[in-house]
Amino acid sequence: MKKKIIRFITIILSIITCISFVGCNKPGSGANAEDTIYVYNYNGGFGTQWLYRARDAYQKLHPDVKININPQKPITSLSSSDIKVGRDELWFIEMSSYYTYWADGALESISPAVTTPNPYDGGKTVVSKLTDTQDAFYKINGEYFAIPHYSGYMGLIYNVDTFEDNGFYFTKNKPTVPYEEDPDGYFTKNSEDYSAGPDGEFGTYDDGLPATYDDFLNLLDYMSQNGFVKSKGKSPLISTGAANEQYIGETLYSFMVDYEGIDQMKLNFTFDGQATDLGKIVNGQFVKDANPTTITAQNGYELSRQQGKYEAFNFFNEIFSDYKNYDNSVMASSTFKSRDAVRRLIRGEAGILMEGCWWEEENLGLFSQLNKDKHDFRFAVMPFPKATEDKIGEKSTIYDHNASICFMKSGLSDAKKEMIYDFIQFLYSDEWLIDFTATTGTRKALNYDIPESALNNLTHYEKTLVDFYSKSDILYPGSANKLYYNNQASTFRSYYYMTSKINDENLHPITYLVDYRINGKYKNPSSTTYFNGLYDYYSSIWPGLVSVL
Repeated sequence: MKKKIIRFITIILSIITCISFVGCNKPGSGANAEDTIYVYNYNGGFGTQWLYRARDAYQKLHPDVKININPQKPITSLSSSDIKVGRDELWFIEMSSYYTYWADGALESISPAVTTPNPYDGGKTVVSKLTDTQDAFYKINGEYFAIPHYSGYMGLIYNVDTFEDNGFYFTKNKPTVPYEEDPDGYFTKNSEDYSAGPDGEFGTYDDGLPATYDDFLNLLDYMSQNGFVKSKGKSPLISTGAANEQYIGETLYSFMVDYEGIDQMKLNFTFDGQATDLGKIVNGQFVKDANPTTITAQNGYELSRQQGKYEAFNFFNEIFSDYKNYDNSVMASSTFKSRDAVRRLIRGEAGILMEGCWWEEENLGLFSQLNKDKHDFRFAVMPFPKATEDKIGEKSTIYDHNASICFMKSGLSDAKKEMIYDFIQFLYSDEWLIDFTATTGTRKALNYDIPESALNNLTHYEKTLVDFYSKSDILYPGSANKLYYNNQASTFRSYYYMTSKINDENLHPITYLVDYRINGKYKNPSSTTYFNGLYDYYSSIWPGLVSVL
């Protein structure tokens, strides 16, 4: 009898314990509460405040639905098994491997949320906000298993006050002599004398900023002549050392994209069209092919000969060949993190920062350490200068490198799927896309108009970012081409897609430029060696890539 009583008590305790853990809801069991949507959000970059705001608004409309948010910042990429066994059902992540997740059966179709009229958006559909390239990429066998999340781009940031106080803006009345003969004559503190900048128009956001690669190099030199030197704890240019291969590499790739423009650079994902500026290096100079080349999946390696890939690398080689331009002791250091580089910009110890457009939102703590708020500063986007004067005025092209997506895991009940479809439509209505921008200072990676009223509470930097996006073409990586999506994560992610065969080593460009310059292995990295090595590397691996076709 005593044993029966003990057994009965044990069963009761087990039931109580199970109830306390939400019905014994083990990860991956599919036993999530049917009135709750469990949401995973990558908490780096733009944080989770945007999602909390949307959750609160949605729950006011639907008090019978609970939104449980799980903000995370994993060190490594998420695998399909992470998605399958996790409790979370609706996911917002970056650096994704969309087709891998789909092929592994980790994703559920969200087509009902994407293609049907949105009740929160006057009947618009989410799919109507995608570009043709995005639509082709995200639609698999007629179904959508993910849609774009936020847009992220790597670029240049500068402090407006630093530039104004030191007169680091170019004048429209440049001397007739070379810069070296009259550096002061090239710059001005008078805003009425600012040059037109890379867009070639006066009275716009980039007035006075370097219009060409040569201008940018002259600016770095002029900054070093006017106090931005290592001996004073300052440098003209700064970026992370710990993640330099990714951060500086992504910026380099962005320069390549801006040079080529959206149509030519899109070939690197679609492998379908005419490449118009392939060439070779002859006596140290790029010589363009006499005729365009028709690009297919079979000969896509020929795109390694695009002129923009040479010109951008050659430009970066010039930047990093002179230690006065940057602090080489930290930009090749694995202990110098992105946060350290941002701190130097905030403190006025660096003139220009190479970083992602999320940098302010991700480093709010650094501002508070100075008893400041991010709104107390006037940072701004520095649009990429053009390679040569004849390209001034060409529309900028922004590369959205983050591969940030929204998706729903597979294996959920029909009732739960219906709840998630509805929440997705709510989040992707114009109202909440705009609120995302107003909260984070950046765009979702979709087409929608942003009213001026949404910009009121943005920082100076965020306003210039939104303005820059509005005046630029945006290249979203993606393609329905099987070659691309089967090799998306391993080969065609941007900072991978610049690997060069050098001295029988396969090197990323920043390894070649920064790391090896400092340790002496390659004291004088050659742009010709790098460019020729691109072709050698991709032509050698291509047969293995196309074997999937």
